[in-house]
Amino acid sequence: MLYLYTPEIYPTRMRAIGTAAGTCWLRLASAAGPTIVGLMMVSHGISSVFLMFSGVAISAPLQRTQMIETRNRRLEDIAP
Repeated sequence: MLYLYTPEIYPTRMRAIGTAAGTCWLRLASAAGPTIVGLMMVSHGISSVFLMFSGVAISAPLQRTQMIETRNRRLEDIAP
């Protein structure tokens, strides 16, 4: 979700940088995720993996409350 949302909140002149930043975080998370899950399973068991994923799922609605609503608004008005 953040991959698509991030470029909208950057000013028009910096939108490419916003897209690159979103892509960078997406790729880093895609690379680190399997490694983190594997390490957690070995050191703490499968229950720690489920707790981590539940923490991420619980934090998503909380993070959503901090985002700017962009629906039906021009991009120039959101981030001039």
